[in-house]
Order: sequence, then C-alpha cells, then structure tokens
Amino acid sequence: MEEASILCDYPQAKRNYGIDLLRAILMLMVCVLHILWQGGVIKACADEDTKNNIYWLIETLMLCAVDGYALISGYTASQKCCNYTKLVKMWGQVWFYSFITTFVLWVLGLAEDISIDNLIRCALPITFNVFWYFTAYFVLYLVKPFIDRILFSCDTTLAKKCLIVLFVLFSVVNIITDTFHTNYGCSFLWLLVLYCIGVLSKIAGLFDKKNNAILLLIFFGCCFITWITYVLTHNMLLMEYTSPFILLCAISIVILFSRLDIKRNYVIIKITPCIFGVYLLQCSPIIWCRMADAFAFIADLDLVTGVAYVFLIALGMFSCGILVEMLRQWVVHSLGEEKISKKIVSIISVVLDKAVR
Repeated sequence: MEEASILCDYPQAKRNYGIDLLRAILMLMVCVLHILWQGGVIKACADEDTKNNIYWLIETLMLCAVDGYALISGYTASQKCCNYTKLVKMWGQVWFYSFITTFVLWVLGLAEDISIDNLIRCALPITFNVFWYFTAYFVLYLVKPFIDRILFSCDTTLAKKCLIVLFVLFSVVNIITDTFHTNYGCSFLWLLVLYCIGVLSKIAGLFDKKNNAILLLIFFGCCFITWITYVLTHNMLLMEYTSPFILLCAISIVILFSRLDIKRNYVIIKITPCIFGVYLLQCSPIIWCRMADAFAFIADLDLVTGVAYVFLIALGMFSCGILVEMLRQWVVHSLGEEKISKKIVSIISVVLDKAVR
C-alpha cells in the first residue's frame, strides 16, 4: 500500500513524554472503569447510598480516559506519512489477544464454554468487532491521510469554528438523543470526531491562554457536575463518552499533560509501546467474560478498604498487561514481525495497483 506522499514533506514533531505519561495514566483509569463496571462493584453496592455514590464519583473521574486516549491521536498528529506497516503489526497484536489466547486456553481445556462459532469470531476480530476501539481505529487509520489533508489546511479561525460545530452536533445534541448514531461513544464516528477535535484543538491553540489551575478547575468542575447530576436524577445521559462534560474533561487533561516538561525517561519509553496491550488483554473475549462480577466482593468491604482494593487491583491488571505485552513483543520480534508486516503491505500495494489498472 503506497504511503501518503502528499503529507511527506514535514518533519516529525518532537516526542512529548508528558503525553506518553498520560497514555499510561489513562490506561490505568480504564482498568479502574472495568473493575467498577464489568467487575460488578457498582452493581453490587447499588442499595447502599454512600458506597454507591462514592464509587460512582470514582467512575466519573475515570470516565474521560477513553475520550482522552483517542484525543491524543489527533492532538499529537503531524503532517507525515501514514505507516501502514504499523497498522498491520497492530492487527497482529489484536489477533494474538483475540484468537491465539482464546485458542490456547480452549485447547488446554480452560475455556470449555467457548464454541467453534466463538473461535471463528475471535479469528476475525475486525469483522465481528471483537474490540470496538480497534475496529474503529483501523478504519480511522485508513482514512487518516485524507482527513489530515483537510484538517491541516485550516487556519486558526476556521479551526475554532469547526471545533464549535463538532462540539455542538456530536456532544451537546447527544444529551437529548443519539442523532448521528455515535452509539454514545463506542463507534468509528465518535473516534473520528475525537481525532478531528484533537487536531483542531492544537491548530486553534485551545486553552493556550489558560493556566494549569484553570484546566484543573475545568476537569474537576465538569466531573462534579456530571456526578451530582447522576446522584440527583439517576440519569445516565451525562455519563456517556459523548457527554460535553466528559469531553471537556478529556480535552483539559490532554492539554494539561502536554505542557509537562518531562525529559527522556527510560521507564516511559519502555512501557509506552505496551500500553494498548493492557486494554487488549482485559477485553480479550476469554478474560472479559470471566471478569463479569469478579470484583463484586469489594462492595462488602468498608469504603476505604474497598477503594484501596479497586486501585490496587487496577495497578495489578495494568502491570500484568504490560508484562504480557512485553513478552509478546519479544516473541514476535524474534519471529521477524517487521519483515512479515512490510511484506504484507507490499503485497496489498501490488494488489491495489492491479485493481486500479
């Protein structure tokens, strides 16, 4: 597949280690979300007002993690060639967590509840949307060269206007109804909107004149409004990824961390390439099913101990995911992953060239 040469004349931006640190923090926040929701903590303490409200507060504080992770892709984007070899390697990574792990456990008799139909679905992770985030990201990456050509042609004024339009149409309007079928955030369309908002925020210099205290006030203020609205009304509309308050939380935290002056850091460099693997391991079909209500026991603990358990387990899940991904990367590197990925891209390029002719 031919690289997008129309975007090749610009130097790559200097790496921002503050953003890399944020990626790790956001993934840790995702772990907390999975423990509270899929793990059954919130559901188990639904009848206890104090515990329920506190765990919902934690949920609210963590909820911007998914939006923030997607915004980073746009906020750090530059006018450079798309590396389709990277996309092929990511597909291999996804296939490992979707099919290989499931198949191995099935062969070992540790996943007897998995049927042949399930295995087929796991073998085709994009077709059957095994990981909604990667399915959406896969399409986004393919259209990115064309989107970038439009976005990077915007001046500051046009970027601000586009930000307002996107914010109103896809976030504010979603409080009333999901007019544009964003599936309240779990869709390609919402990921595309977040990518555009990330790029346009950088071009428009969004919040550039606001100091860090203001950004923190925006973050915690939006979290509080979202949480107190739920406590008083038990309405989930503001708790969606598309909520304007959750989106503002994500934007403010991305800009805040982008300002951190972190020098080259060995730990950050080592774990950054492994962070997406943490999500894939948790959401792999075999692990996700077994996580259902697995942490409901936390609701029976006193509040302080329960909260401590949530964050300690989340840290353990994050660390485990990093270690597994490091091991996977070592194995596939030994098997010549880079060479194989480039060969696949080359074959697809030849096929497309013939199709065009």
